[in-house]
Amino acid sequence: MKVYRKTFGATNVFLRSNSPDERVATDNLGGEFALVTELLASSTKPKLVLDLGGYIGTAAIAFATRIPNCTVISLEPSPDNFRMLTLNTADYPNIVPVHAAIGGARRTAKVLARHTGAWGHTLVENPRDCAAPREVGLAQVLTIADVIAEYSRNVEQTPALVKIDIEGSEAELLRDPLWVGSWPIVLAELHDRITPGCTAAWNALVTAHPSREEVADSGEKRISIDPGLLRELHRGG
Repeated sequence: MKVYRKTFGATNVFLRSNSPDERVATDNLGGEFALVTELLASSTKPKLVLDLGGYIGTAAIAFATRIPNCTVISLEPSPDNFRMLTLNTADYPNIVPVHAAIGGARRTAKVLARHTGAWGHTLVENPRDCAAPREVGLAQVLTIADVIAEYSRNVEQTPALVKIDIEGSEAELLRDPLWVGSWPIVLAELHDRITPGCTAAWNALVTAHPSREEVADSGEKRISIDPGLLRELHRGG
């Protein structure tokens, strides 16, 4: 597939022709994450951001350049997408690319194409919207605790943001509510069309943490914030 280069403002990005890459980059590097990055913009403390479902790296770039003093760990399980992610993030020392997926337990899983383009690769074995997915690779599945233990560069970093866009696997991740309590902001794109129960899992998670508030966003995205954790993140820096 042909790769070309395009500039978005001051950001140069490599994109694949005949793919959703340019559309994703336009959204990611435009205003898609403005709400969550603005919530974190005035904190100078060292912060940790998890980009779960990194695709070609443009969301990670948006976080890395707009959230002060942060390290972004960006996970992408698809081999082809990960190659683009590493290419695009090579000049950003505060982005850690990881060829892996996120889940509730450590294991190895198939990466499947749902025939919806490169952005639709999933670990869901029987996606609701695709009767015959095609295997495109294998990926190690890590838990959030695994990711932090193995790839966080600074034990003094404060958890700040988890962005989840993992094509239906969020149903599994969101059913484990323990990790959520440490993160001031959780942003998730929900894919009930791939895995029934994603929205129900999100709603149950929010209900299980009464200190959290939901913030309206567009489309499939949901944002949960913990005002107390946000205040703490801004206190003293």
